[in-house]
Amino acid sequence: MEVKFFKQNKINQLYKSSLINSINALIDGKSAIVFGNYSKEFEKKYSEYIGAKYCSLLSNGLDALSIALKVINVNPGDEIIVPNHTYIATWLAALNLGCVVVPVPVKENNLLIDENKIKQFITSKTKAIIPVHLYGNVTNIKEIREISKEHEIFVIDDAAQAHGSSTGGNKVGNLFNMSCFSFYPTKNLGALGEAGCITTNNLEFFEKINSIRNYGKSLDNSSENIFQGSNHRGDEIQAAFLTEKLKNIENIIQKRKSIINSYKKLENGHTKNKLKIIEYSEGSSPHLAIIKLKNVQVRNSLIKNLRSNNIQTMIHYEIPCHKKQFIKQNQIIISDEVALQAEEISNTILSLPMSEVHDEEEINYVIDCINQFFID
Repeated sequence: MEVKFFKQNKINQLYKSSLINSINALIDGKSAIVFGNYSKEFEKKYSEYIGAKYCSLLSNGLDALSIALKVINVNPGDEIIVPNHTYIATWLAALNLGCVVVPVPVKENNLLIDENKIKQFITSKTKAIIPVHLYGNVTNIKEIREISKEHEIFVIDDAAQAHGSSTGGNKVGNLFNMSCFSFYPTKNLGALGEAGCITTNNLEFFEKINSIRNYGKSLDNSSENIFQGSNHRGDEIQAAFLTEKLKNIENIIQKRKSIINSYKKLENGHTKNKLKIIEYSEGSSPHLAIIKLKNVQVRNSLIKNLRSNNIQTMIHYEIPCHKKQFIKQNQIIISDEVALQAEEISNTILSLPMSEVHDEEEINYVIDCINQFFID
């Protein structure tokens, strides 16, 4: 049996006919090609789904994070608090604007930013916190809100992997100053290409986002540019596709939760003290199935073994952000302890196949092969 990590040939078949109809409508002039009916409909439907007042469709998730930082008027030298373990986009948004990133440790059980340690990294230069709902898990909203209020700093959550995740009855995207989503094709709510969005309950932020994404144009007079903006507009085809896929998001979430529950069988007598599964909260929308191995040697041996059994795996993320080649000393404030934790995580995690189109037979095959690896 072959188990692919991302099954491109199957994951979007359900939405194919609807997409073709939308493309035909655009070609036939039934909707504007830019800022048309499809993007407006998606913004309305997605904001309704997560319970936020406003949604702005954008070109991708990194642009969403960058625009959100521009909205709060960050300046070069401002410090932005980020988790030490995340995808590089979280850091790039701040670094590309001349900010200094200040990584905070994550909790070992779920790899989310440790809210109990954030305060010790706050200084007079701290402008914002970017907590990441990594792998679809939700960060500690209540505690981070209290920290934000106490120190009068913004919170922009990176929700790139958390479509449909919730806590306390509230969905991610309706919890902080602004929430930034990515609709990259591998995401739970993945587009057929690049797309992203920002959601917010703040009208002033919403209007500024919409101006910046469209060359900084005034919303009242398109001849006037009131901000130094750029072109980060959402794409109509992606909007049409995402609107259709959004109808199925709860089914997608439930299937992925079911696979996570199946993978929990990996924690048994054969794997004790050798493997653990990253925990998911009840309200999570699992994006990746992450296991953590004893050390890098065991992890790499397991990868090789699974490859020999035609099972594809990935590492999210193999090189920690602070070890990227482009990082300069003046761009980051990081202690040895924080750096070492990030490196240890990157050396021991492994992502297993999981999506709404992986079937039970495939997942059980992965489980059997991993169990056999540890028995041998």
